[in-house]
Amino acid sequence: MYNWYSQRCNVDNNTIRDNAPYSNWYGLQYYYATNGTLSGNLLQDNYSYTTASSYYYHRCMDMYYPTNILISRNQLIGNGTAYYSYVYSYYLYYPTNVQFESNLLAKQKIYYYHYGLYAYNYSNGGNNTIDNNTIDFNYSSPYYTPIS
Repeated sequence: MYNWYSQRCNVDNNTIRDNAPYSNWYGLQYYYATNGTLSGNLLQDNYSYTTASSYYYHRCMDMYYPTNILISRNQLIGNGTAYYSYVYSYYLYYPTNVQFESNLLAKQKIYYYHYGLYAYNYSNGGNNTIDNNTIDFNYSSPYYTPIS
C-alpha cells in the first residue's frame, strides 16, 4: 500500500495479511506525509518463502520523512522470510514532530537480519517521541521453520 506526498492524510485501520511475496516487499509505505495519522493498521503473516540467490529487503511499515504525524496502535505479527534477507519491521526515516506510540511488534519470522524498530537520524528536528510500544523478540520460540 503506497501513500506518497500527502497533506492531511490518514491511513488508518487497514489489514495486509497472508501474502507470499517473492523478493523485495514493502507492506505499507508512507512517504513525505504531513499532518495525518498512521494508526490501527494490521500487517500479519506476510511471509516470503523464496530462496533467491541474493539478499533482499522485507519492510513492513516504511515511513520516510513523516512530519506532524501520529503513528499508533499498529500491529506487525508473524511477518518475515525463509532465506537471507533484511527485515525492517518499523522503519522510521527522518521524522519531524512524530509521535510513535502504542505499537506492537511480535512473532516476526526471521532467518537472517531483523531491525525491529529502525529510526534513522532521530535528531532531525522537532519534538519526536517513541513511547509505550511493545516489541517481542523471543527468538527461543520456534517462529522459523525451514522449507523442505
